[in-house]
Amino acid sequence: FDYSSKAYLQSRRAIALLRETSESHKEMHPGHDIVFMVVPSTATQIMTTFGLDIWTEMDIDCSQKQEKVVGAECFVDDIPLLPAARITSRRESLSFMNVYHLSSKDLVSNMERPGGSLWKFLCSYFDNELAPTIKSEPTPENATLSSGVQVVTANHFGSTVVETPKHSIVYFYFPSCGHCKQFDTMWHNLGRLVQKMNWSAKFDIMKMDISKNDVRNDRINIRSVPAVYFFRRGDKDVPLEMTLEDNFNFDGDLSLGGLSDPGVVIQWLLEKLDKEELQGLRELATISR
Repeated sequence: FDYSSKAYLQSRRAIALLRETSESHKEMHPGHDIVFMVVPSTATQIMTTFGLDIWTEMDIDCSQKQEKVVGAECFVDDIPLLPAARITSRRESLSFMNVYHLSSKDLVSNMERPGGSLWKFLCSYFDNELAPTIKSEPTPENATLSSGVQVVTANHFGSTVVETPKHSIVYFYFPSCGHCKQFDTMWHNLGRLVQKMNWSAKFDIMKMDISKNDVRNDRINIRSVPAVYFFRRGDKDVPLEMTLEDNFNFDGDLSLGGLSDPGVVIQWLLEKLDKEELQGLRELATISR
């Protein structure tokens, strides 16, 4: 590693600035409960926990470089997204962390002492002048797949899930989760079943990749994946989490990851509806035959 490189010198200066910022803040606001941390780029698990992804952009840059020059090396001393700063906070919510991000560009633009970019960033947070950073992948042009399942992103969660006049049922997952891969097949079969029964006008079957999208809803508390929440029409402020209880008519592993029959999900959904709506669904299913 080149210890005289611009990236190294900027990182060392940012660490020194963080140390001074923490000392100044402790003197001025001794009652604030805040922890200052320095996380190296090699601590990938910690960075992922705090929602900082420096690798996707680097992978894209590497792929583009290798498309132009076969066999081109992708190793670089400079990591363009670092140094950066991030504040994570639960003071506004109990179920999810709000994240506030100071980009590398903004951080290194003012590294004077005292009163540099880090100090101003911290003061703006405590003065409630910062807007949370929301991680979201772009919404695909065709968000509804051939199975009838809709792809949901964080930027459009409200408009596609909460504000629609239909029932919405959302499956949250990680692409790397083994149980999710099996569950995903069942979920697309559920979408096809809803189409076949002529229920698409009543239900939206959805999925959301939470490795690329933040879940910002106080009523959703995802402890493991796959996870499923039902947003009932007319009562979407109180989503219902799907769990398989012992009295459920299901012979197998009592976890969502073990589900392979979409009929189990249909059964669970129907138990949440009133008699009038159930009758309407029966009539639609009869028409579809």
